[in-house]
Amino acid sequence: MKHTAAWISLLLCAVLLLGGCAHEEIGIVLHENGSGSITTLAGIENESYERLLALGSEPFEGKETITYQYAGKSYTGLKTVRDYSAQDELENALKELTHGMAAGVPDTPSTTVFEKVRLERKNGLLCRIYTFHAVATPYQMGDLPEIPLSVDTACSVRLNLPGKIQQTNGELMEDGSVVFEMKDLTAEAELTAESIQIDWISLVTVLLLLIGLVIGIVINRRSGKSKA
Repeated sequence: MKHTAAWISLLLCAVLLLGGCAHEEIGIVLHENGSGSITTLAGIENESYERLLALGSEPFEGKETITYQYAGKSYTGLKTVRDYSAQDELENALKELTHGMAAGVPDTPSTTVFEKVRLERKNGLLCRIYTFHAVATPYQMGDLPEIPLSVDTACSVRLNLPGKIQQTNGELMEDGSVVFEMKDLTAEAELTAESIQIDWISLVTVLLLLIGLVIGIVINRRSGKSKA
């Protein structure tokens, strides 16, 4: 599959001609009720962007841009947010997500971000377990094999699951999210995370039943002693 023409053009200008960095961020949020969202950011380092403008080239022509920070540097790019009402809708959207969508040209054929995606929720007696597992699609340059993507571009995935993260191969952040850094887009990357959310209603119910059971046993014992 070929990358979107706009995104390739952006990389060619920013990475090869200007020596800048290109960045793509995908934010995945799953809520307790099964709804969720996908937020995509795609941009180039501000210094390179300003050079492009000075040369009379606007890679984001006709689109509303934002400025954001990544790895201590300022980037100019595009941001999109897509909301989903159910977990299966979110999972299917992740399977269909392409780099072109992040670049702001969703109708152009493009490489999918993930080869495989699995979002699961398992209900236990006192908790719910959420699992995220994905395999990133290795980027194949096709007709442009000389672009050093692994050096000058980066793709990060930020994941938010309900509950507390118990295990992951990404970086656990202070806000409870997990960030996966994929600096080599030509290599296959596996992303995994698991969280546990306590079902407080069930927990309190069980505790109340146990307390009631203990109280009942104590009362029965005292009643038996009184009769004796």
